[in-house]
Amino acid sequence: MRIGIFSTFDVKCGIASYTKQLADELDALGHDLTIFCNYNLNNHKDVDFGVEYETYPCYEWYGETNKKSWDINSELLESFDVLHIQYESWLWAEDYFRNIPAEVPIVVTFHSSCISPAFIQYINSIENQVVCLTHHNVGCPGFNVRRIPMPILRQTEVEIPFAAKKNRLFSFGLGRNNDKFCLEALSILKDKFGVEVEYVTEYSTRNKWYSDEELGHMINDSKFVALMYPATGAEVSSSAVCRALTYKSLVFVSNTKWFEHVAGNDNVKGVDTPEKMAEHMGLAFAYNSIADYSNSVLPEGQEYTPPVSTMTEFVDKHLEIYQEVADD
Repeated sequence: MRIGIFSTFDVKCGIASYTKQLADELDALGHDLTIFCNYNLNNHKDVDFGVEYETYPCYEWYGETNKKSWDINSELLESFDVLHIQYESWLWAEDYFRNIPAEVPIVVTFHSSCISPAFIQYINSIENQVVCLTHHNVGCPGFNVRRIPMPILRQTEVEIPFAAKKNRLFSFGLGRNNDKFCLEALSILKDKFGVEVEYVTEYSTRNKWYSDEELGHMINDSKFVALMYPATGAEVSSSAVCRALTYKSLVFVSNTKWFEHVAGNDNVKGVDTPEKMAEHMGLAFAYNSIADYSNSVLPEGQEYTPPVSTMTEFVDKHLEIYQEVADD
């Protein structure tokens, strides 16, 4: 299948990471891909993104022409079986897509619960469309809505046993983490259990956005991961926690809407107080194994089940929808 994806790419953006993960999997299955994306960070048109499939830089990243026009012609777009728009309200304006030929099927993934009225009007003006609501539970009246939850990603390196992981509490995800909460928990852990754990955040270690491989290694090599996000009234869910579950570290989350979709996972612990986080870490050290620790706090007769990657189901669902709109 010939698939065109409109997205950010190779920049400090979660949507760019999402697109690369999806595109890598589709490419491995033999599909013909083109990513219609930004120029590089210096707005150069000649840029090697280091992937086997085709990239077509056609707009400026935070540039003067952003939200104004595409450097792309409609004749090229006619050659695709399906075009997939990775939508974020601050990134795209509806005018970007008015040059898409009417006969080319469109799939839209909303990466935000904030959707501009003008974009909704545009989507309602075209016939062949399916909207995949990937991260959120927001309803879109009049749309053919499908929800594709974020997957637990494939491992890119050998799993490090819990006992061999560094005594590290690692946090990441757009600077949302409650550092004060985490540091207080580590202080309690030291005083009560006599164990010292280093606290590392994505922003304290470097200014560069972690690549998927680097982020995966930091998670794999840390005993604990913290995603203590603030409460929100919006319908949201965290893709960061799905990334954190790639490897069997113990993942602490706040009891908010961000993490409701992984509430039943054995490696996820919702905590309301630093004392509770410290208690969980202390018990994990005592057992020196996530599986043994998890079994110790499960109801009698229930056994620990490690998380299972759902990347295959994630890609298969996209292909099912692509085929559906292409056949319509």
